[in-house]
Amino acid sequence: MKIMDNLEYIDDYFKNPEQKERREEFEQKILGDPTFAEDVSFYISTHEFVQSEWNAESKMRFRQIYEQQKTRTPKTIVRTIWAYAAAAVVIGIIFGVYFFTKNNASPKQLADMYIQKEFATLGVKMTGTEDASQKGLRLYNEGKLKEALQQFKSIITSDTSDLAAKKNAGIVSLRLQEYDSAMVYFTQLRKHTELYSNPATFYLALTLMERNQPGDAVMAEQLLLNVVQNNLEGKEVAQEWLKKL
Repeated sequence: MKIMDNLEYIDDYFKNPEQKERREEFEQKILGDPTFAEDVSFYISTHEFVQSEWNAESKMRFRQIYEQQKTRTPKTIVRTIWAYAAAAVVIGIIFGVYFFTKNNASPKQLADMYIQKEFATLGVKMTGTEDASQKGLRLYNEGKLKEALQQFKSIITSDTSDLAAKKNAGIVSLRLQEYDSAMVYFTQLRKHTELYSNPATFYLALTLMERNQPGDAVMAEQLLLNVVQNNLEGKEVAQEWLKKL
C-alpha cells in the first residue's frame, strides 16, 4: 500500500472511531507493517485532534522511546520499536475517543439519566395516617402521575405557601413533560431564598435540559453556574454537568 493510500486509510479510520470491527485489523497492520506504523506516527504528529491532553503522555513516551533507540539500533529494530510504540499510542487514542464520546452526553441525555435515577420514586413518610401530601406522593410512586399532580395542585390551591407541594408539583409536571408548568412551580419556589435547602435553580436547569428547545442549553448552563457559584442544592451534580456541556 502506497504512503498516500496509507494516509487515506489512517485518516478514514480515525475519523470513524465507532467502527469497532476495524480496530483489530488496524492494530495488526501497525504491528506487522513497519512502514504503516511510521505512517501512523506521522499522522499522529501532524493532526490537531491527537494533541489533546488525554494523549499527551502517550505521545511523549512514544517520542522518548524513538529518540533513545534510533541512534543505537539497526533500522529494522527501530522500525519495530516504532510499530509497537505507535500501537500503544493508537490504543490510547481509541480508548480516549471512546471515553470522550461516552462521557460527553448531550444536555437532554444527562437530564434523562438524572430524572430516571432521582425521580423514580419520591419519599413517603411511614405513618399511621395519610395526609393530602402523602397521598400525592403515594400516587406518584404508583405511577399515577396525573392523579398525583391533581393532588398537589389541590394542596397549593388550599395553601399557596406550601412549598413542598410546589416542588412536588414541579417534579410531576416535569415527568409528564409539561415543561412550562414545571418551570412555573420551580420559579415560584426559587424566590424563597430564605430556605436552607432549595433545589429550585437546579431543577429549572434540569427542566430546560430535558425540554431541549433552541436556547435551552445556554440558559441551563447559566443556571448551573449560578448553582455552583452560590453553593446551592445540586452543586456537585452541576459541577459534573458543566464539565460535559
